Amino acid sequence: MYLYVCFAIWVLHNVYKSDKAKSKAKSHPNSKDIIPVVIKPTNNIQTNIFVSVRIWINGIEKRKLITDDDIDSPGEKEGRIHIPIKKYELNCSKIEFVRAVIRWCLQNLDENKKRVIHLNLKYTKHKTLMGSYSYYNKTITIYFGSHKSIESLVDTIIHEHDHSKVITCKKHQAEYDKLTKEKTYYLNPYEVRARKAGADYRLKCILDLYKLNYLK
Repeated sequence: MYLYVCFAIWVLHNVYKSDKAKSKAKSHPNSKDIIPVVIKPTNNIQTNIFVSVRIWINGIEKRKLITDDDIDSPGEKEGRIHIPIKKYELNCSKIEFVRAVIRWCLQNLDENKKRVIHLNLKYTKHKTLMGSYSYYNKTITIYFGSHKSIESLVDTIIHEHDHSKVITCKKHQAEYDKLTKEKTYYLNPYEVRARKAGADYRLKCILDLYKLNYLK
């Protein structure tokens, strides 16, 4: 019983710190302060004790992702082609791998090497989302449980990183919302661009991270 109470207090404390940080970010959305740390990871931010218990019971943290049998890659003449690749699996913790993909995006796909990206990794499965980006606090949220393969996970991270490059202020967010209403979410040019980025670069990212021993 004592351990249960301590665990509950710890969860509530983390929720309070998370809410406080979000409130501060929204009150200073246009702050130009330079933050030296590029990626600020949090292993797992949950909303309440029941979610944490469900994760422990279902063993989501122990779930392994492997690559699919093949993966789409840009072709020179006929759009996309299928390239058979080795089946890879994670060779590090999930948080390390997600951080590595974001770092790869910053090094290979981003002209702004000092871009600040906060990371929120949730091991649970979201009903509708695989990931999201909030320009208010520069946070990429990834729902690990919503992915069935490494390709899907890498694709989502590259997708959200692309949003971080083009949705950088309130004006951009307003335009994004307007285009979603006018053209639907799927046809929103912001989403079309992000999907293309994920499809174009996920294979190279996987192969590069394999060479760096993040995959085996």
